[in-house]
Amino acid sequence: AMAMPLSPSTKRFVDVTSVACRSVGNCSIGGAFAGTETALIDSETNGVWGKAIPVPGVTAFGRFSSSVTSISCGSANSCSAGGTYANRSGDRLGFVTNEVDGTWRDMTTVTGPPDLHLDSNSGITSLSCRASSDCTALGYSFYRGNGGKLFVLRETKGIWGRALNLRGASNESYEGFNSATLSCGSPRNCVVGGMYSISEKFSSGTAPFVADEIDGIWNRAIVV
Repeated sequence: AMAMPLSPSTKRFVDVTSVACRSVGNCSIGGAFAGTETALIDSETNGVWGKAIPVPGVTAFGRFSSSVTSISCGSANSCSAGGTYANRSGDRLGFVTNEVDGTWRDMTTVTGPPDLHLDSNSGITSLSCRASSDCTALGYSFYRGNGGKLFVLRETKGIWGRALNLRGASNESYEGFNSATLSCGSPRNCVVGGMYSISEKFSSGTAPFVADEIDGIWNRAIVV
């Protein structure tokens, strides 16, 4: 946590959770305003930080308790951020937002197939941008006994697509994903790595995995 001045007369504390830099003196941060629990973003241009602002649209329509969890920049003045927010019912949902020509646009709620249960307990955990307005996001979904699912979604030319269910390891002991992170070497070529739960005849625990995307096609997770 750190203190950041928003104006000469007002100071608020913020929690910074992610930082991305496109060149020396040109960076962006994401996090949340402490106390109000509102997702925030701020950008540095030529060594000068701007004013931290709530993610556009994150306070509309009964959206509460929000935070940016990951931010990445594909080029100068072109970044994307993702995180989670709670609706009026207390359900957690994932969101993404884009910076276009230095201006952050309204956030978009992540959508996907019904079996991911994205409207129950989900969020974005990692982002990787390898070109202007071309990013990949990784998220999680937990719903009752589904054991934990991971999903990925792509931004192409500034437009985010629907979430895609990341397939689990093809063995009998696989139960569900626990945690993971994402990195992309180029657009449509990424790797996700993390841990998933296993349950065997006499024991249970976790195992490391990786899953890779090659030319836009995601392969099934494999045990490391």
